[in-house]
Amino acid sequence: MQIAFWSNYHGQAGVTSNTIATAIYIAMNYDFKILLTHTQYSKSNMESAFFSDSENKSSINFDDIGIDSIERLCKSGKLSSNEFSSYTKTLIDNRLDILTGSSKCKKELFEDMSNSIIKILNCANEAYDLVLVDLNSGIENDITNKVLKQSDIIIVNLSQNERVIREYFNKKEWNEVLKGKKTIIALGRYDFNSKCSSKYVKKIYNYKDDIYCIPYSSEFMDSNNNHSVLNFFFSNRKVKSNSSNYLFFKEIEMLSHNILENINTDIENLEKPMEDHGILRQFKLLLGMSS
Repeated sequence: MQIAFWSNYHGQAGVTSNTIATAIYIAMNYDFKILLTHTQYSKSNMESAFFSDSENKSSINFDDIGIDSIERLCKSGKLSSNEFSSYTKTLIDNRLDILTGSSKCKKELFEDMSNSIIKILNCANEAYDLVLVDLNSGIENDITNKVLKQSDIIIVNLSQNERVIREYFNKKEWNEVLKGKKTIIALGRYDFNSKCSSKYVKKIYNYKDDIYCIPYSSEFMDSNNNHSVLNFFFSNRKVKSNSSNYLFFKEIEMLSHNILENINTDIENLEKPMEDHGILRQFKLLLGMSS
């Protein structure tokens, strides 16, 4: 099952951070094997949320793993779902892997990757229960369009900028690409004091479905900048209602539940939060990674 995270505008709605947060939350709380990836031209903010530059150089050889290696296998006809995970990096044992992005320049990426991206993601969907893809914004990118059409659910990430919201609801180009797709709207970096609230958006555009309001969390963003986003989630797995991070986690939880419900998942039977000893083991792995 493939979930695409996309926005009509670049850099305003926190698409990458929303993708990361959703993937980690589901992995920590449900018995799924999840792949996290993106289609940026080079190593993006997604990798840096988990690995420092020194860790990238010492523990990750981007020639041996990542989407470039997968693409070479695809072009040679040797790509197999049985070995797909060998080209990924494990983030949470048996639950969450990351397929790192391309190191190619833009021209090469479009010439090569555009022709193989669907085969690559089809193989990923055979190897994993869920595949979460962070896409480039807009619809000018051929890879973005192909992945949107292939995806089962599209998380439309919008900001509270009224122009961004207005163009999403009124621009016909989006309708052509998203036609027939299950879409879920998430307002990223949400300010609960803004006039442009989810209630306001639903009223103005007569939108009947739920809108998820993912607030800006300075601690979450700091953890992304410090390559410690997993630590942030592990430390807040039992977040209390009086915590400054409570609303952030609550909205990610509700968004995740909606995604799982829309793929006809029996949530209750698959809900399996990581136990304390599993969290402890992950902390040890993280410490070993950074030592």
